[in-house]
Amino acid sequence: MKNNLKSIFLAANSAEGFVSFFGESYDVKDGWHAYIIKGGPGTGKSTIMKTVAKSAAAVGFDPVLVYCSSDPDSLDGVIIKEKKAVILDGTSPHIVEPSLYGAGEIIVNPGDLLDTALLEESREELINLGAKNKLYHETSSRYVAAAGEVFKDNLRLSASALDIYKIKRFVTKTIDKYFKQSPKGKRVKRAFLSGITSKGIVSHTDKAELWCDNIIVLEDKTRAAAYEIIRRISAAAKNAGYSVIEFKNPLYTEINEHIVIEELSLGIFTESENIKLPKGIKRVHVRRFYQSEKLFRIKQKIKFNNRIYNSLIKTATDNLSLAKATHDEIEAVYIRAMNFKGTRQITDKLLKNIFDRKNK
Repeated sequence: MKNNLKSIFLAANSAEGFVSFFGESYDVKDGWHAYIIKGGPGTGKSTIMKTVAKSAAAVGFDPVLVYCSSDPDSLDGVIIKEKKAVILDGTSPHIVEPSLYGAGEIIVNPGDLLDTALLEESREELINLGAKNKLYHETSSRYVAAAGEVFKDNLRLSASALDIYKIKRFVTKTIDKYFKQSPKGKRVKRAFLSGITSKGIVSHTDKAELWCDNIIVLEDKTRAAAYEIIRRISAAAKNAGYSVIEFKNPLYTEINEHIVIEELSLGIFTESENIKLPKGIKRVHVRRFYQSEKLFRIKQKIKFNNRIYNSLIKTATDNLSLAKATHDEIEAVYIRAMNFKGTRQITDKLLKNIFDRKNK
């Protein structure tokens, strides 16, 4: 897969539980078509999507790769804006069901190619592995929820030291500088550029330059100032009628971690301990938006919280790693029962359906 393709998550293992924006990735009323892939693990869903993405890139399109929030090496979707097409893994936990079946949404089911008699022989093994997988996910969720409380406390502490006057002045200057082009019609999209995964916290902010021409990086280890600036600019952009992509914080999804204002080709990104932007982009050092004396007084509390937070997140991601290993065992059972020759036919039919269809 080419490295110069946009990459996102559409779901998150958050402090609020599993959160999915899969259903928001397309709009059948706007002429979009969704190809919803069903079927058990190991039936080739991710491979089908990788083939579609490669084919789209090969003809000059700009597909967006949607990665799995638990296994960041696996695809859960592909968005092809030029064809108004999206291919999604519609199985649990991010279940997607069609509302306009046949006319705007099609079910693609490689699971039909499974030898169910072989699977029946492994029934007890699959039940036991499924129970283990569920336990690891539930344990991970508890640690993520605990980490969320510590994270929230740090935000509360650092927010108490904000210099709101300086933030308002910076926001006003930014709006005056960039809000010049007329909006084309307000649309708000939600996704994630980072995720809490089986490989730790994984971020796709290294590809920020693919999203826009103008980039503002807010370097902020405590995050409160960056989040407040982004909140205010996002609200102003939406009020003005611009289309905004809100990249949410994967721990607390009501927080915008980054935004892209599409008509202005403007992106505002938070850079923190776990989230890095490419070198060479000018940084705004956000420390000046804090009251230094207040920040100094809470510095040790924030450091203490950070140690707890990092420990909780590591335990959470370790459990996701164990869940991934168990899922791999489940996949191995399904792979033995799968007819992959038929998968090629399914993929060819899907490619023809996507690329031969005329946009409305």
